[in-house]
Amino acid sequence: MSVSLVAMKIIILILFATLIKCAVSEFFSSTDELRNLVKNDQKLLSSLKELSKELERTNLYVKKILNNIKDEHILMTKDVDSYIFNPLNAFSLIKRLTHDVDSIQQSLEFTKKITAKLEEIKLPESELSGAVEGIYRLQNAYELKTEDFVRGIIQNKRYRRELLPSDLIVLAKEMRKFDAKYTNDYFKVAKELSLKYDQHTRLSFLEELFEIYNSTSKYDEAVDVLDEILKINPSFPKYEETRMNIELLSLFNNQNDQMEAIEDPYLLEGSHYTNPKEGMIYSKACRQELKKSIHETSQLHCRYISKTFFTKIAPFKFVEANLDPYIGIYLDVISEKEIESLKTLARENLHRAEVLGFNKTTRVSRVRVAQLSWPDEWKHTIFQTLNNRVNDMTGLNMKTSERWQIQNYGIGGFYGAHHDYADVGQIFGGDTGNRIATTLLYLSDVEKGGGTVFPLLRIYVPPVKGTAVFWYNLSSSGDRGTLYLKSVEFIECLICLLILEYLTRHAACPVLIGSKWVANKWYVISSQRIKI
Repeated sequence: MSVSLVAMKIIILILFATLIKCAVSEFFSSTDELRNLVKNDQKLLSSLKELSKELERTNLYVKKILNNIKDEHILMTKDVDSYIFNPLNAFSLIKRLTHDVDSIQQSLEFTKKITAKLEEIKLPESELSGAVEGIYRLQNAYELKTEDFVRGIIQNKRYRRELLPSDLIVLAKEMRKFDAKYTNDYFKVAKELSLKYDQHTRLSFLEELFEIYNSTSKYDEAVDVLDEILKINPSFPKYEETRMNIELLSLFNNQNDQMEAIEDPYLLEGSHYTNPKEGMIYSKACRQELKKSIHETSQLHCRYISKTFFTKIAPFKFVEANLDPYIGIYLDVISEKEIESLKTLARENLHRAEVLGFNKTTRVSRVRVAQLSWPDEWKHTIFQTLNNRVNDMTGLNMKTSERWQIQNYGIGGFYGAHHDYADVGQIFGGDTGNRIATTLLYLSDVEKGGGTVFPLLRIYVPPVKGTAVFWYNLSSSGDRGTLYLKSVEFIECLICLLILEYLTRHAACPVLIGSKWVANKWYVISSQRIKI
């Protein structure tokens, strides 16, 4: 076989692999993956410019969309990270590449060329749903007011211009899947903002809002909107007949003030990760409303730690976060260069994070929105360096530890309350046993949100780049928790009796502004540790 033919086959394989990765990529669950949409947005802008030239001035709708997207794209290209790390911007970006693309296709007659270009960049509707669910999660967790949020104001700071009424309609429609109150809030604010626009634009918006209220049995609101339409367009077809029909429906509608019941994302069938009551406590912890007493904090200390000969020269800076169960925070444990190496290795195989079920099963779940990678540690010396360093920090043997897990969180990315140990009926992959301890390493600063909370212990750990949090998931004694029995086939080793530290139940708070990267290392009980 000739060299050129072999080279061509390799190129084809690389291209095929690239296409496959693009086809299976999920963007809303990783802010890092959102970077890949910048080119798509540029293609959308280019396609719309081309379309505008072809249609000239025959379609005002297209020009309006073009201007809106052009303004947003200019804002994005000035500082891509600041733009995409803002959940409202991320929503707007995904909305342009889902709803706007779909609207253009349906409303106009395209040439085959432009239609094909748009199909190449169009995202599945699941991306829009995921982005809006992230918005809902952030509002719910941090009690963000809709009126401020849509104006780009997040926790008293303005991050962007206000969303357009058309953006809010799309957001509200999707929000119906998650929360009735926020849905109504978005419709209400959209109606208020529409007053700023010309009559033609506002009429178009009100007609769409009328159809939504009418189709969702919000008849009182539909009548109000219909009256406003009549003021702008007195010749609205069959106004009196339409109004009368709606008023009659309102009289016989018992659910006039309620929208259809919506499934709570926290109530997932078969999920043991969280529940509504715990969700409220978890949200309070993320808002840093749960704090230890002065007496409790007075028992905690900062100090230098050295457990090995090397660390006698360069001890670690250490802060106690809790005494029982013991939770500690190490400061400045990884360099910027090492962090970038970990991110680069992780990007080779980022995929949607899953949760552990029973009998070694895993599944994608709405209680965990992130993408992760489990790089092979033999591929790079960085992992041996980190293993040695963590050994110096904790004194634990790395031989029975799991591989490093590296994660990047998405729009409102979070991980609901959970334990790191395997509960009754759960088994981790391999034959290594249960997770006795955890080291969580922060690989990025996060401007707002994204902390790690232990609600039962009233602990909030902010995401500070280079910081590591360490805790034990199991202990050898104590008066709380449940016994964990590790049985071994035949009599190869003794039964290990350990306490499950249920107070270490923790959660990753939703990322509000920024991009959150973390790396986890779990230490496990070796099934061959104790021989008879």
